[in-house]
Amino acid sequence: MPEYTKRDEAGVAFIPDLQHSYGHPAAEYLALYEKSGLTPERVSELAEAEKEGLLLVMPPVQDGKIYVIETDGANIWVAERPLIYFDMRGVFYGFGSSLMKHDFESKGTIWFLSRAEAEAVLERSK
Repeated sequence: MPEYTKRDEAGVAFIPDLQHSYGHPAAEYLALYEKSGLTPERVSELAEAEKEGLLLVMPPVQDGKIYVIETDGANIWVAERPLIYFDMRGVFYGFGSSLMKHDFESKGTIWFLSRAEAEAVLERSK
């Protein structure tokens, strides 16, 4: 797909062949679309999935890690675990045969995107 937009040194999008496009929101939207690499068909599929409640936007994960409240029955602690991947079923983390999964509904109660969040919930539960 050809790219119609450019950016200046300050990062402002514009369309060289279109007068008055400098800084126009349409130029910015087009630049973001071009950068995404998505086809018009894929954008339509994603829009339909969003309408049906099937599209989930995952917040950024710092350093590929999540924080999980774990217990051995006697003790409870916050563990840092490598995020392997996530899909519509939830987040998957761990190593090899000990791959674990939590659904998205348990975010903020069992798994967290930051250690501080997890430790705050753990402290409140004591």
